Amino acid sequence: MPHVEEQDYKNLLAFQDSNEALTKEVNHTKEQKRKVTILSIILACLFFLTLATFIFYVFSYSKDYVKVQEYQQIIETDSLEAYKQKIINLEQKSTSLEQMIANVEVQESIKDQIIYAVQIGAFKERDLSLFSSNLVNFTEISESGYNKYALGNFSTLQEAQDFRGELVKLGFKDAFIASFKNDKRLKIEEAN
Repeated sequence: MPHVEEQDYKNLLAFQDSNEALTKEVNHTKEQKRKVTILSIILACLFFLTLATFIFYVFSYSKDYVKVQEYQQIIETDSLEAYKQKIINLEQKSTSLEQMIANVEVQESIKDQIIYAVQIGAFKERDLSLFSSNLVNFTEISESGYNKYALGNFSTLQEAQDFRGELVKLGFKDAFIASFKNDKRLKIEEAN
C-alpha cells in the first residue's frame, strides 16, 4: 500500500480547498458577467425605445405645428388691445389676492401676541376708511364714537417708541403708543 506523508496529505487538502475556492470564484464571476450582459441588453432596449418614442413625437408635433400655422387667423388690433387689458386686469387681481394672503398670514402670525402701534389720530367727524384694507401696518379702530388710526405692528415697546420718535419729527406731535392683543386695545401697563 502506498504511503503518504502527513505533510503531503495536508498540502493535498489545502490544494483541494484552494481549488474549490477558485472554482466558486470563477462561477460567481461568470454569474456576475451574465447579469451584467442581461442588464446591458435591457438598458439598450430601453434606450432604443425612448429614442423611437422621441422621434415619433418630434415628427408628430412638427406636422401639427405646420397645420396650426396654415389655419392661423389674424387677430384684429382692437381684439389684441382687449386681450392686453384683460391680462393687465388679471395681473392686478393676482397681485391683490397675493396681498390679501400676505395680510391673512401676518394676522395669523400675530394672533395672541401683544402688538404695539403708534396712534396718530382719533376723529369723530372724519372717516378715513377709504384706505386700502391691504395695508398691513395701518389700523383703523372704531371705538366710543371715534375713528382711531394707528401705524405699525411692533412686537416690542422699544420699536414702537423709536417709530413714534420719527413720526413726531414728521409733525405728528400728538402721536402716542397703543398696545393691542387680538385686535383689542390694552393699557400699556397691562401689556408690559
